[in-house]
Amino acid sequence: MENSQKSKELLVFENATQSENIVKINPNDGLDIGIIQLNKDVKIVSNLTNDDRKTYELVSDNGSILIDNNRKSGTVEISFKLWKKINKPKTITLVLQNENLFIL
Repeated sequence: MENSQKSKELLVFENATQSENIVKINPNDGLDIGIIQLNKDVKIVSNLTNDDRKTYELVSDNGSILIDNNRKSGTVEISFKLWKKINKPKTITLVLQNENLFIL
């Protein structure tokens, strides 16, 4: 993906009470993908299939990445609903390309 910044592999924590369109990460992980502000509006995109086709689908066109000092570095918090939608991964990598946040 051209003009993109990629996180390291992040351990996923799902939260049943969190909004589906919010992704919470530690400030250090935010720097990895070029985020220095407390939140960034994004479109959340993911490969919703369990195969290697790399077919990406829009999950939310009004998502946000929130920088959370309470998140441990190397972890990401997403809603339980989003976690199920992206096939319940144990780890993910985030790629920020312009206004699109790809969950890999």
